[in-house]
Amino acid sequence: AAILTALSADLAYRNADTRYYAASCQTLDGHPDRAAPLLEQASEIDLLPLAQVEQDNDLAAVRAMETWPELRSRLAERERSRLAGMDRDLRNELARRVALDQDTRGKLIAAGDPPPQSLIEEMTRIDQDNTAWAKSILEKHGWPGYDLVGKDGSGSFFLLIQHADADPAFQKHSLDLMKAAVERR
Repeated sequence: AAILTALSADLAYRNADTRYYAASCQTLDGHPDRAAPLLEQASEIDLLPLAQVEQDNDLAAVRAMETWPELRSRLAERERSRLAGMDRDLRNELARRVALDQDTRGKLIAAGDPPPQSLIEEMTRIDQDNTAWAKSILEKHGWPGYDLVGKDGSGSFFLLIQHADADPAFQKHSLDLMKAAVERR
């Protein structure tokens, strides 16, 4: 906990993820009072989904604190502010597609080697559907950047592109669009 907290103070590691992980470690180490400011800082740096904080078992002791309602309110307000102007429907669809993708891949891994043909076919169908959908998103929006879907949404889109293995030309085209979006940022 102390190492991650110290790292989170270093400018080279000044990002929301490091603060969030440090908050989790502090809580698990018995110091939820030290975790709360780290969560505040994480939400000031980048989008911190309140649902994530509310569902993370590692942060249960933070949610049990007397100050949780006020902290929750501040986190919710920062989340609303960061989401303003973003395409929430697109964010939600990305989250839904990634959850399905990851759930199915988890089932494939758990099934052992070789996995059942039915799971392979399901994963192939999901990848094909996600690839077709991603093509329509690129056509409509270009690369969905942070301003459109947030950092997590853009990362989710990247994951779907990674799994478009059946269409390497599309993956290359997507990479070019992503590079151009990063250069503009």
